[in-house]
Amino acid sequence: MRVSKGYWFWGQFDESSTQELTELQAQAGRFLQGPTFDIHLTLAGPMGEIDNNIVDLFFSLKEQLHEVEVQCVNYGCREKYYQSLFIEVLKSEKLTELKNLLDKTFALEPRHFFPHISLFYGEEQESKKNSVISQLPKVPNKACLKKVSLVKVDEEVELWKVIHQIEIG
Repeated sequence: MRVSKGYWFWGQFDESSTQELTELQAQAGRFLQGPTFDIHLTLAGPMGEIDNNIVDLFFSLKEQLHEVEVQCVNYGCREKYYQSLFIEVLKSEKLTELKNLLDKTFALEPRHFFPHISLFYGEEQESKKNSVISQLPKVPNKACLKKVSLVKVDEEVELWKVIHQIEIG
C-alpha cells in the first residue's frame, strides 16, 4: 500500500543539472497538467514522524555523503500517478550505496529501488505521454546529485516541502 504522508529522502542536483531538468519538466508541463514539484530523485523513505534525534542523525551523515553522477538512460512512462512521465536513471553502485546508507541509518524498510527523475505526476493516456516524449529533446547524458534533502510529503494536498538539506561534495 502506498504511503501518502511522511518524510522521504530526495537527491537533488547541482545548479546546471537542475536548470536542464527543470526545463524538461516545464516542456512536458506545457502539454500535461499536473502538480508542481521540485525536480528530484527519490532515494529512500518513508518515515512517519521525525524528531530532533532524526534531524541530528541526518546532519551527521554529511561526512559520509559524496556527490553522485547519475547516468540518464531514457524517457519512460507508466500508469502510475507518481511515475507517470520520467527520466529513467541507471541504478549504479554509487547510487545504490547512497540509498542503502539512508535505509540502514534510519532503519527503513528496504523498498524496490527504481531510480528516476519525474517530469510529470498525473493520470494521462499513454499515447499522449508518448507524444510528449517524442517532442522533448534528447535526454541529458548525466546529472550530478549534489544535495540530499529530507522532505515532508503529503500527497493528499500535493505538498512536497524540503525541511532540511545537506550539500554534498
